[in-house]
Amino acid sequence: MYGMEKATVIIIDGSPVFRTGFRDAFEQCARVRVADTARDPEAGLMRIEKRQPDAVVMDPSAFPEQALALLKHLKKTNPLPVFIMMPEPDIAGRTAMRALEHGARSIAIKPADAADLDALAADLEKKIWAVTHSSL
Repeated sequence: MYGMEKATVIIIDGSPVFRTGFRDAFEQCARVRVADTARDPEAGLMRIEKRQPDAVVMDPSAFPEQALALLKHLKKTNPLPVFIMMPEPDIAGRTAMRALEHGARSIAIKPADAADLDALAADLEKKIWAVTHSSL
């Protein structure tokens, strides 16, 4: 990716309200564009293969085993940066720690209300841009 072309992201979240909320929040970001969304990791993999995004943002809470399997698969076949967001009670849990072990770049607290996603989207925009535009 070169110049000021936006980084593309796929959002994987079991909640249609949060998928829409993230899409809306990322529309306000200058450097990230939502390429697609998925309701679960299985649908997410299909969209990743079709859209070839620069990064993935995922809440593994609803489908923890599928989400971990997706992380393992991506780590082996398509090492995309994956950013995890989870509700605060789940952050210290086993799924969060295993997600980091399987290659997630970071874990952020997902707000309780989809209307409060702007700050998280802005933070993720910085992280996604840094990872997708770093020179190795």
